[in-house]
Amino acid sequence: KATALQKNWYLYTIVPAQVLDEKSETVLYHMNRLLAVIFIVIVVLLAYFIWTYRKDEKKLRTLAFTDPLTKGDNYSCFLHKLKAKSGVSGYMVSLDLSEFKMLNSICGIKTGDKVLKAIWNILSSNLRPDELAAHVAGDRYVMFLSADTREELLERIHAISTQITTLPEQLNTIQLQPYFGIYQN
Repeated sequence: KATALQKNWYLYTIVPAQVLDEKSETVLYHMNRLLAVIFIVIVVLLAYFIWTYRKDEKKLRTLAFTDPLTKGDNYSCFLHKLKAKSGVSGYMVSLDLSEFKMLNSICGIKTGDKVLKAIWNILSSNLRPDELAAHVAGDRYVMFLSADTREELLERIHAISTQITTLPEQLNTIQLQPYFGIYQN
């Protein structure tokens, strides 16, 4: 048990206000500097996070929507863009090359890849601004073309076909025969 004498003792410290103000100003100054540094670090980290997120998102979008061989749109991108065109009339055109496996066997895969890239260049150069094309897989492509008449569409497809059939002369390969399928949307 505590004695009565121990209960009545209190310790008081008297410090001049000037000393207390000097100490508190120093502490507040260092705290403000520390808070400023923490704020700057947080802002820099946030900016870095946003930058890496956008960079990674761009890489993912490229992987998801770009054909690795032609560097053009792939079928997923084509479908995504086609959804935005719902209600727009046009023609879905598929393109397939006859005996492309034979071309790869005779001329080699590198030459086959050159042919596929050249076909992509032909297709993309024949597109109007509101039209779409994509490399589906292998020797298959798909396009969404607009034309006022069926005859206009057939003329455009014939021009594309003619450009494709002249590729063997340019690339020193076997003859190519493109086949087209047309569906009016």
